[in-house]
Amino acid sequence: MEMTPTKPTEGWTYLWNSPKWHYFRGGRSLCKRWMTFGNEFEQGKDTSPDNCKGCVTALEKERAKAKK
Repeated sequence: MEMTPTKPTEGWTYLWNSPKWHYFRGGRSLCKRWMTFGNEFEQGKDTSPDNCKGCVTALEKERAKAKK
């Protein structure tokens, strides 16, 4: 039986009406300014200068909290 790779349900994506990349989970950006449906998400670009500062801050806080 062949396994098909699953698409990530969260991650970074670019919206045409925003100058920055945003991190989405459940259709909502972590900075709480944007919504999206059905985009493809990228993983591992957490330190890009093109990312939204609000999303980066929220993601760093979540990861720090999870490490405790």
